[in-house]
Amino acid sequence: MINKIILLIVTALPGIIKVLIFILIEKLYSTNSLGEFSNDYYISQLFIIITAVGLSGIVMINISKSKNHQENIFKVINTCIIFCICVLPVYILIYKFDLIFFLESFLLLISMSIYLIIRHYFLAIKLYSKLLIYDLILSLLLLIFILN
Repeated sequence: MINKIILLIVTALPGIIKVLIFILIEKLYSTNSLGEFSNDYYISQLFIIITAVGLSGIVMINISKSKNHQENIFKVINTCIIFCICVLPVYILIYKFDLIFFLESFLLLISMSIYLIIRHYFLAIKLYSKLLIYDLILSLLLLIFILN
């Protein structure tokens, strides 16, 4: 029963964090800053859906077949490295053509992609409590980043 509750929390947490981040940016900075951040964020989301979601699916399929923990970790790290090598030129072009406003948004794009791959690893091996801790730590770091 507790595992199902944790799974529900883990499923809803990314969406809740996004809403809270948008509210926090609007309250701390301005509506204009929120608009620029939202633009950057959703352009990032568009490219993440095209690239990282597919790789995350591959990670989930490969890991669910394998029971070797070290092999699974290697697959996730390998997928992250391949992802960065393949899409880094595309992300650099996005930044160079001013499709995103801030360098931080460019870094957000790459970090969110890697986060999504690692998140799917935890989902594939059904470690929901560790995923909850992982999500909470990253949320806290993001909050600290926004407040500075």
